[in-house]
Amino acid sequence: MAKVRAYRGWRYDPQCAGSLEDLVAPPYDVIDEAQRLEYASRSPHNIVHLTLGDAVAPEPAGDARYAGAARRLRQWMAQGILRAEAEPALYVYEQSFALEDGQPKTRRGFIGLVEVRDYAAGIVLPHEWTFPGARYDRLKLLSACRASLSDIFGLYWDPDRVADQILAEECRRAPDAETAWPPGQTHRLWVLTAPDRIGRIVACLADKQIMLADGHHRYEVALAYRDRQRKAVGRSDGPWEWVNMFLCNAAGPGVVIMPTHRLWPRPPAGALEDLAAKALRYFEVNESLFAPGTPPRVLQDHLAPRADEKQVLGVYLPAGRLLRLSLRDASVMDDLVPTGRSEVWRSLDVTVLHKLVLEHLLGLTRTRAEDELTYTARTAEALAAVEQGAAQALFLLNPLNAEEVLTVALGGERLPHKATYFYPKLLAGLVIRDHDLD
Repeated sequence: MAKVRAYRGWRYDPQCAGSLEDLVAPPYDVIDEAQRLEYASRSPHNIVHLTLGDAVAPEPAGDARYAGAARRLRQWMAQGILRAEAEPALYVYEQSFALEDGQPKTRRGFIGLVEVRDYAAGIVLPHEWTFPGARYDRLKLLSACRASLSDIFGLYWDPDRVADQILAEECRRAPDAETAWPPGQTHRLWVLTAPDRIGRIVACLADKQIMLADGHHRYEVALAYRDRQRKAVGRSDGPWEWVNMFLCNAAGPGVVIMPTHRLWPRPPAGALEDLAAKALRYFEVNESLFAPGTPPRVLQDHLAPRADEKQVLGVYLPAGRLLRLSLRDASVMDDLVPTGRSEVWRSLDVTVLHKLVLEHLLGLTRTRAEDELTYTARTAEALAAVEQGAAQALFLLNPLNAEEVLTVALGGERLPHKATYFYPKLLAGLVIRDHDLD
């Protein structure tokens, strides 16, 4: 099954690079242009100067942009901004944070190298579909830099929590790196070099499958890069056979999956007319009015399924109208979902939303949905978009749990685009994996 090993990562040297909070950033794919500029202004050595381009000097066009990132990375290495680990390590990574209701959480795992395997091997499994354009961009960056600048997020299932106990032992000492940024979160890193402990963790994963939580595009880039390098050099024993990944036990505490809601900014005229009446054919429909600025948790609590309910969706419309849709008979999905899909896949809220509500009731096909919908896990911003007229409808989802997502992935199925939002995001820049050091 999964092959995992330690490696010599590159980490920021605070003596040369400055405070870690000025150097790290979220993954590239959740950063908009305004955020990119803000992170880049924190330090000339912030990781976004590599992952998303330089915000100080104008970036050249075309492939030269990726060459600029590679040149910048090697300069930082030569100047001591980044320093290589003296010996191979696994990196214990802990994130402490609070949920919207104030409940504290801690997620702990480790960063290591995982052997790159085709999905068909059934060892590393996706759980959602990806967009080709994003893969092309990251392949260009990886090829130029010969380095992986942020970690993929993988989940495995170990109810005995064997590796978790080893990680907890390591966390009894002071961390090797720590930052209380972004606000409300604390990120800590321990460098684990003890061969016996590394060996026990590696052995624990040897009979496990890994489900990709975040980083599907980067994993598929690793697959493409591996295949290209094998063809170019004629062998399969190089650094391209491995990819850096944060691995976390889905059976442990701290795995939080937030729902990714759908906004429909400009539906065709009349598309939403009589939606409540149309929905009555399949759903118990309850309509409520909420004042603008109502806290998101109030609406989410209103949508939480009762003991006798399974699939509950919300549609938030102008003037504070919230339609609570509770599916009466799940068997209706049998006629809407292609044969071969599992019962779990058919019963997911996100499947009911896309197949029954968007496609069947509203005529919004998958192709149109990709063009016309926008996606966000920030409930407050989504509600405000409707209240301020920037969107005409918000489709609210309840969160999936890790076991549901794992069940789908282990069964060889994938969820629709943007079905999950694992919170919080891993920080990019804590550890960089340099292929030339392997």
